[in-house]
Amino acid sequence: GKTNTVRAITIVLSQKAPTLQTDLNLDTVYNLSITLLRLRPKHKFLVLEMGVDHKGEMDSYLWLVRPTIGVVTGISPVHSEPELLGSLEGIIEEKGKLLEALPKDGWAILNQDDENVRHMLKKTKAQILWYGTGEKPTYAEASVGKADFWAEEIKVDLTGTSFSLQADKLNKKSLRVKMGLIGKHFVHSALVAAAVGWIFGLKEEEITSGLNRLEALPGRLSLEKGPKGTLLLDDHLRANPASTAAGLETLSTIPHKGRKIAILGEM
Repeated sequence: GKTNTVRAITIVLSQKAPTLQTDLNLDTVYNLSITLLRLRPKHKFLVLEMGVDHKGEMDSYLWLVRPTIGVVTGISPVHSEPELLGSLEGIIEEKGKLLEALPKDGWAILNQDDENVRHMLKKTKAQILWYGTGEKPTYAEASVGKADFWAEEIKVDLTGTSFSLQADKLNKKSLRVKMGLIGKHFVHSALVAAAVGWIFGLKEEEITSGLNRLEALPGRLSLEKGPKGTLLLDDHLRANPASTAAGLETLSTIPHKGRKIAILGEM
């Protein structure tokens, strides 16, 4: 979910001022330095995707830039092989370095729906904003209460995903959002973008205007016309077990009278 979260944040912040984001098609190792070289005085916001798959990578990213806002979208056992990050704990440790580097007056935006992310709150001295879908158990952690930004009434069909964005921090505590992205999991990206927008003082209509402009990227659950009247949900790009599970859930929940066929390739 990192790439679409970067896109969502960028499109929302762009409603207020020129915003630069990392290239969607470059590996992070080269992406950050190339993006930083593209910075110009006109840019007021910089949104960077910091993907890690080897130990020590986050250190090199944080040497290049010190963010004031850090987002953890989720923890899954991708890149947990011995030659990469080694284990789920290794992934948490490497990603946790981002939270540890945030200043006290900065913000950590954390996914409340992910148990592993909930346990990462102790890694930061920054202010914390929680986001989630509202479909979660009661959490045992005393310091994790109701999410600051959450979603209700989520509906997914072939035209996109709509939901009610809820936040006590917004003047209008309920905002209706309709994105061109197809899939319930994309709601998390929208919630993060709304939280970042709130931090920088965007108006509610600016937040919803940005989110409503989100469309699917090719190969990331993009809708395409197939042969003989079929429709294709193309989600082939950089698939992993977590994204594949999300894609299958999306396929199963979309209202459709005809047959549904899942074609799975090697990951």
